[in-house]
Amino acid sequence: MGIIGIAEIVIALFLQGQIVGEDGKPVPEVRLARGFEQLFNLKFGSIYDKVNEVFNRKQYNLTKTLDALRNTIIKEDKKRKNRKD
Repeated sequence: MGIIGIAEIVIALFLQGQIVGEDGKPVPEVRLARGFEQLFNLKFGSIYDKVNEVFNRKQYNLTKTLDALRNTIIKEDKKRKNRKD
């Protein structure tokens, strides 16, 4: 997963508005991006440039990182359910 993939995750979390700060308000996109930079030891440069790169993707690639993460969880779920049988 590259930096644009991680930016895709940041964008989705920001747009959902479910991550809130101590003040109870949704965390700004820049603050969320900075948190990811610290957590994963990377630099977005301008998160807004990365946002533009995500939204400039072709429609079928718009959420490719999120789709891959979803598919990984589904595969793991199937594996775990098969172990129970």
